[in-house]
Amino acid sequence: MNNQRILSILNILNENKYISSEKVANILNLSSKTILNEVKKIKPIIEMNGAIIISKTSIGLKLKIVDRKLFENFYNTLNDSLNKLPRNSEERTYYLLYLFLESNIWIKADDLASELFISRSTLSQNLKNVRSILQKYNLFLESKPNFGLKIRGKELDIRSCIEKEYYLDDSKQSNIVSLLQKEIFEEKEKLEFLIDNAFQKFGFSGNYDQKSSLIINLKTIIDRVKKGVIIKFSDEESEEISYFSTYKIANELLNNIYQEYDIPNNNFNNECIYLTLTLASKSRIEIKKDSNGLIVNNEIKDLVKRMLFAVNESYHLNFIKDLDLKLMLSLHILSLELRIKYNMFFKNPLIEDIKRKFPYSFNISVVAVNEVNRHYKTKITEDEIGYFALYFNLALTKKRRNIEKRNVLIVDSSGRGSEALLSFHLKDNFNKHINIIDSYEPNQLSKIDFLKYDYVVTTQPIYMDIPIPVLEVSALIREADLKELNHFLTIDEYFLIEDFFDKNLFFTDIELNYKEEVISFMVNKIKEYKNEEIGELYQSILLRESQTTTELDYLIAIPHPVEAQTNDTFVSVCILKTPILWKEKYVQLIFLTSLEKNLEANLDTFYIVISRLLTNKEYVTQIIKEKKFDFMMYLLKKIERGSND
Repeated sequence: MNNQRILSILNILNENKYISSEKVANILNLSSKTILNEVKKIKPIIEMNGAIIISKTSIGLKLKIVDRKLFENFYNTLNDSLNKLPRNSEERTYYLLYLFLESNIWIKADDLASELFISRSTLSQNLKNVRSILQKYNLFLESKPNFGLKIRGKELDIRSCIEKEYYLDDSKQSNIVSLLQKEIFEEKEKLEFLIDNAFQKFGFSGNYDQKSSLIINLKTIIDRVKKGVIIKFSDEESEEISYFSTYKIANELLNNIYQEYDIPNNNFNNECIYLTLTLASKSRIEIKKDSNGLIVNNEIKDLVKRMLFAVNESYHLNFIKDLDLKLMLSLHILSLELRIKYNMFFKNPLIEDIKRKFPYSFNISVVAVNEVNRHYKTKITEDEIGYFALYFNLALTKKRRNIEKRNVLIVDSSGRGSEALLSFHLKDNFNKHINIIDSYEPNQLSKIDFLKYDYVVTTQPIYMDIPIPVLEVSALIREADLKELNHFLTIDEYFLIEDFFDKNLFFTDIELNYKEEVISFMVNKIKEYKNEEIGELYQSILLRESQTTTELDYLIAIPHPVEAQTNDTFVSVCILKTPILWKEKYVQLIFLTSLEKNLEANLDTFYIVISRLLTNKEYVTQIIKEKKFDFMMYLLKKIERGSND
């Protein structure tokens, strides 16, 4: 009997007067005949719980309470159980999903609609959402006439779905999600103790996130095994996985779990293989070894090379000789292969922080991971891309520190004291950037081989063509000169951030509703202003958006093409009148960046400045509020100079 129906009828019936069945039927939008049938069904239930329903022909229905305390307990229990039922579409979706994941029997749609007290059309929409989630895990809902609905797919994928949808995402508003996460919390201390013991015994280390994720895996194993659900691996898979370095740890840990939770040793070997695989997929350590140590096969080496070549082609960053980065990428791909093969991708708890703090590194990683996608014929998740971004960010940091020292030529005619003072300031402030400092007077310039030098620093104007960058400073070095020298001596090419921005490509108070409209508007304005061919800029930007969204926190998006399409490097900025939903986040400030084709210059500093601006919430808020090109440039130059004022 439907609890909601019982409660609805009880709420209408009165202790003091009769109510006609027609009136009850009218209130519940049912027929009078249905109401009388329902009352007939619930009478025995009510009588067992302290009340009776009196029915008189032509008069109606009346409730009589015999044992008020018993009836009130029954009524409150009924009410509490209904309060736990899902009340909106998201709650119903995850309630239904869990019901199917945990059930091994056919469930009829009519029974579900009745249980949830919803219409068949509402149920159909909720089931559509369930199917959409299941699809991500290679699972599907099978529908069979006269039987109902049932999940079909591999047990491995069912477990993956349970773990990711119910334990690893606390953003979902669902009673069932909250309940399961509460269960995990209650078991956490015991499971953590068993994990630590097994890890210590075999000298295995794991960070906090890996252990937290493993606790969820163990809870899933315990629940599924206790319900008699069997996971199976082929003999070939079992043999291959049993050689992993994590097999001994899994065996030890699972033995202790079975003893602690009083689980029969049914299907132990297959569960041990599953746990071995789970541990290996979380580890960015070696999985296979031979007598010479770690095996990184030629297939992975070639893939890493292709990843780095793709990055160099798109961002003109050469990591080909970075052995540390190559090793980190290779080790990650070793365990990534397992996750791809068994569809065991896991949540990256740092993903939002990575995208916000290291957008440049994240975008580099998207290009690199495209090679992984092509090689394995898959689509890597944003969570996984985030780990690659950390490796590239580390490589970028190292790249910035390994600064090539410069040869500087000083031009000064004020005398030895002035030249010596300028030389002292250069050595004192920029010693790590400077290799050689030579000094000449202006009348000697025609005899100098400028190819020996990288820069000229002069205290007076020079009126001849010089093939290297020239910076004019005051004879008595000022603080402003030091800042300019810092910029001048610490970048590979002498670009100023203002070189990449144009007031004619700065748009404000634009009223558009969709990201495609915004991108189309900006691309058309770029084409109109530049009056030149811009290739397939629009299509390339949309392709990049399809790979992974470019939205960030603080109402920002940074759309850009997959491959260079334009003849110069520039940034177009658009401030919308009101924020729009980009994909999952709202966006109001758009920085559309485009690199020039066949670019040879290093734009590392350009990306650093842009990244620092877009990760500064206060600056972004001010730009949106002010809506002025000059104000935005003031902030960019402030970041470029490293100014704190």
